[in-house]
Amino acid sequence: MIQRFKNCVSLYVIMVAALFSQSAGFSAEPEAGVPAACDEEAALYTCSDGKTHILVDKSYQLEKFLSPPSSFSSHIPQNWSYGNPPRVIVLRVANQNTVIKAANIKVIGNPSLQGNYGVHVEKAGKIILNDSTFENVEIGLNVSKGIAEMRGGVIKAATGVMAADQGAFVTLTDTQIEANDFGTGLVSVADSTIKVTGGAISAVDSGVLYLSRRGNIALDKVSITSTRSPKEYEGLRPSHVVFYLLGGGRVIFKNGTTDIIDDDGMWLQKVKGYPWKNEVNVENSVISVKGKGRYGILFLEESEKKDQVQEDTTAEEIRAETGVVRLKKTTFAVPKSTAIYAKSADGRVYLSEDTKLSGDILLEVGDYYSALVLSDSSTLRGGVHTASTAKAIIELTNDSLWTLTQSKYRDMHIRRRGCQGSSSCITSLNLSDSSITFEQPESGEYQTFIIGEGAGAAYTARGNARLHLNAGDSRGAQRSDRISIHGDISGTTKVYVQSVSENFGEMAEGGENSQGISMIQIWGAATQDSFKLGYGYAALHGLPYQYQLNAYGPNSPLGPATSQRFMKTNGTGPTDPDFWDFRLEHKYMELSSSGAKIKAVVPQVSNYLLLPNALFHSGLMDINTQNKQLETTRANFDKFTGEGKAFFALSYGGRHRYDSNLSKFEYGYGADVDYNAVEAGLSLKAVENEYGAVSVGVIGTYGKLSLQPQHVENSQKSSFEKWLVSAYAGVRRSAGFYIDGLLSYGLFKGDVSTVVRGKTASLKGKPLSISLMGGKAFTTRYEGLVFDPQVQLIYQNLSFDKARDIDEFDIDMGNLDQWTVRVGGRLSKTFVAIENKPSVSLYGKLHLSRSLKDEQFVRFGDAFQLGAFGSLLETGLGVQVILPQKITLRGDVLYKQKLTEAGFSGISLSGGLRYRF
Repeated sequence: MIQRFKNCVSLYVIMVAALFSQSAGFSAEPEAGVPAACDEEAALYTCSDGKTHILVDKSYQLEKFLSPPSSFSSHIPQNWSYGNPPRVIVLRVANQNTVIKAANIKVIGNPSLQGNYGVHVEKAGKIILNDSTFENVEIGLNVSKGIAEMRGGVIKAATGVMAADQGAFVTLTDTQIEANDFGTGLVSVADSTIKVTGGAISAVDSGVLYLSRRGNIALDKVSITSTRSPKEYEGLRPSHVVFYLLGGGRVIFKNGTTDIIDDDGMWLQKVKGYPWKNEVNVENSVISVKGKGRYGILFLEESEKKDQVQEDTTAEEIRAETGVVRLKKTTFAVPKSTAIYAKSADGRVYLSEDTKLSGDILLEVGDYYSALVLSDSSTLRGGVHTASTAKAIIELTNDSLWTLTQSKYRDMHIRRRGCQGSSSCITSLNLSDSSITFEQPESGEYQTFIIGEGAGAAYTARGNARLHLNAGDSRGAQRSDRISIHGDISGTTKVYVQSVSENFGEMAEGGENSQGISMIQIWGAATQDSFKLGYGYAALHGLPYQYQLNAYGPNSPLGPATSQRFMKTNGTGPTDPDFWDFRLEHKYMELSSSGAKIKAVVPQVSNYLLLPNALFHSGLMDINTQNKQLETTRANFDKFTGEGKAFFALSYGGRHRYDSNLSKFEYGYGADVDYNAVEAGLSLKAVENEYGAVSVGVIGTYGKLSLQPQHVENSQKSSFEKWLVSAYAGVRRSAGFYIDGLLSYGLFKGDVSTVVRGKTASLKGKPLSISLMGGKAFTTRYEGLVFDPQVQLIYQNLSFDKARDIDEFDIDMGNLDQWTVRVGGRLSKTFVAIENKPSVSLYGKLHLSRSLKDEQFVRFGDAFQLGAFGSLLETGLGVQVILPQKITLRGDVLYKQKLTEAGFSGISLSGGLRYRF
């Protein structure tokens, strides 16, 4: 353990000495000249002759070398400079044109020997390593004004690679680096460059990258892992960070993964007097920081400014950019701690191209410092904690999404200490074609989000700016997310409110601003259009009623805001009435001059309430058309007797208007209903005896139903498809009496849509219908007219599947049924055909239909009554032509007129053919 402590302190002192050396650059000159021996058989290889040499299959053991004095100070001579070689170097290369090509080199160091290096390159020398291994050395590759290339191989060292001075260039390809003993995987200082492609870097109780004074490290397709054991030396924090940039450095990390356990992700630390900024660019990578109290990105200064400034010093007066982090196509997660912390320096973070940045806390900013987060087409997650003298600015553009969450791993008092008791607070917010979503509370604790400092511009909305908030039960204390803006705002923001409880309680009527839920309050310049509900309404808590966002404030037609404020603002007295209050309140419809009113429902409710009667009506049209096949058989029984089967096909449809018997107070709606269908069937050969005949057949039907509610704002035509399979049978007695029976079963489905919400639900179910009709045909004395009085009883059932509306309420239509009685008759005349010529029949019909079903209800959270089906009068004309080629053609037109307050009126047409074979 003592040895590890010495290793750590030794390396740290080297870094500090290098950083603060009085010389303008780091000297690469050793204390003495480098011998040019180039002896392959030497125990330690040194070469500087300006020639190319090849080393293959060499193994070096350092156990025989004695350890230097135990004091770590002995490793830093009085005349020390960074380029001085250590006491034990296995491969030492120097001078221009000296190139060592080495393969399968194995170096085993002495764990007790401090200062043993695997490779040291200086004075423009160059070494190329292939498939080589370095173990138990303090530094694997040390390059000062030289070049080192390594392909494959393994480096196990306190520090894997160290590069210093302009001209120092290291490239690694598919190399494995294991850093330990409080060291660092890669070190680049003073204009040096390290490029790594492929391979992996693992660090235990060590850092991964260290850069200073314009050091450069680029990694592509590299896997990084970093862990810290729960041991001593908690204060040696520089060895517990993966990317450490001190006083100027640049990191490029592409196509890689970083798994960090109990270490910090990045430190960007400014050094007083150094003009260089720190820069990290990450692209198409995944970074995960696991562990409580560990930071994703930390901005620091050499000494904390809060000890050096006066309390009234502004962030602008001390702002000096410490560093910038750019994340592109990257996932960066800090699930148990803070993603970005501007602790003692200013910092900037840029996100682009679907980057995902998340933390238990997204952003923290310390006193007197500032942080800027710009998100372009990216996702953020977490809250923001800003000290009272700090500045935090967030800009979201191009469909970025920020999910505001509450910390799960930080004490409530601590996490609210800097935000006036709120969940999150920032100085300025710019929202352009992007959205902010408040995470739904898990324990009933809602969030309050503060924006602004009390004066000047605080919030700017551009394009499709959106806010998603949660609301709960309003009885007693307010239960909702809230936004408090302390400053001026511009633009219009769409607000969407999500329900999080089943019992919302009673809310205020529109215009009564002493009740309702206050969602957004503004102390500054605003207008009544600054915030609007995204769909024009909100529906909450499993009910289909509309809520609206009413604006109270200066010059508002609804009046000024009341004194009910959920957040006091700096510089605004508690009695100052000049603030804006956007409140969520019920929307009502006034029904008469008496002032009676009801809660307004969402527009799709009209479609749901109209659909059952529209389906019942289409069912009657199907049955009426199917009856025509039996009518054709009866009317031409003598002609068809003895013949075989028949195939038939028809097309029919109509447009009708439905009027409800319910008033607006009862949510009664009218509608235009269109139904068009085709059917095809097969009639089997009739069975005859002396008493009569029996005919049977099957029919398949496909139909399309559409309905458009009338005088319902934002409603839209909804379309449904229907499939039916029917069987029929007709019994005709020799005396002229007949009974026809029909049985149909099928499936319907379709989507309901509105203008503002698009598709709101998919509805489907199963229709069943049964029909019995009886009558007797009489031949009159007037020119061969045949009168056929009829009576019909029809039963229909609709079994709806349960569905869920887009506005989060259940659609429970249940099982609905309908009994209908039709009474009327048919008058026809047949013009006798000449042999081999067509036979023509004309007919007219008149029926009275009446529904026998009383009130029916469906449920959308609450119960809603359906309008009555009503009674109607049907009258029609038709023609039938029987051709000699065993083909029958027919067509008719039918007009319906409602006889009661509720019912259907309109015209339908049908036409088809029948072929006997």
